[in-house]
Amino acid sequence: MTDRNDFKMRKKSEIPKLLIDNGVVTFDFVNGYDFFTGVKTLIYADNRLLIGSISARRKIINALAKIIKDKKINFDVIGGIATGGIPWAAFLAEKLNKPMIYIRPVKKQHGKKAHIEGTIRPRSKVLIIEDAICTGSSTLEAAKILNENGHKIKWCLCIFDYGLTPAKKNFSKAKIKYHALTSTSEVLDEAVKRKLISKEEKDKVVSWNRNIC
Repeated sequence: MTDRNDFKMRKKSEIPKLLIDNGVVTFDFVNGYDFFTGVKTLIYADNRLLIGSISARRKIINALAKIIKDKKINFDVIGGIATGGIPWAAFLAEKLNKPMIYIRPVKKQHGKKAHIEGTIRPRSKVLIIEDAICTGSSTLEAAKILNENGHKIKWCLCIFDYGLTPAKKNFSKAKIKYHALTSTSEVLDEAVKRKLISKEEKDKVVSWNRNIC
């Protein structure tokens, strides 16, 4: 019999608490955090810290599985984005008994020089898994690689969405839907509630993100 506690679906509102409890979210109101896309934010979500916690990762995977069920997402293969999305794609593929691949941002320089690692059938529908979405550039580059190889991508799921306008524009242009378990706004609300940051600091993050176009 299935353990109800192990496979209980998590409410979206519980994810911000989970991230804060595990030290995933940090703030830097002085220097900010740089991303390889050139974007800088005052908040950072390091979801890699969750993979070592059996309890935390189980809650994340159950929440992702619930989204797939609720939104009736149809797919053949789960694709992880290197490197942050790979463990989550693997955990989710195991839970759902689905094949898994991962996509390299740059072709491997030796061996078969592959962009896509793993076995995938022609014209597969791929569900992309990311750990976090900033501008969406890495996700959409992976989608482009998959498209060029004849596969179809309609959905991307992630743990954390920075809530930046460029991501919304980029995904809309690519005609790919994406859904996050939580976002900057929800985490900020939880952080203020716990008095980890002030209301003024929350407003500073919101204003900063709003000006990233």
